[in-house]
Amino acid sequence: MEVLLKYICHSLAALNIVDGMLTYIGLNLGLIEEANPAMRAISDIELIYFLLTKLFLSALLYLIIYLDKLPENNIIKFLSSIGVIIYTFVIGLHVIWIYHTI
Repeated sequence: MEVLLKYICHSLAALNIVDGMLTYIGLNLGLIEEANPAMRAISDIELIYFLLTKLFLSALLYLIIYLDKLPENNIIKFLSSIGVIIYTFVIGLHVIWIYHTI
């Protein structure tokens, strides 16, 4: 597997975990609202399901990386890179609300 794609996907999985934990805390404390409609529907059922879903999706990506089953093409690399950029922006939003809460 290409090293760059592996790095991008590791970053994506790690950022998803961080986002999940920070969002869980923010939702639990009533400081934020979930913007993703699918994840909002899951968190509305039970908040812990939200966190478990995020952890499961990251674990699944790590498993795909470990088993060396990532398709090596430019579309996957591009979409994964966009995901990392979006998650980096979302983590920045989390940092802002944490700063304003403290």
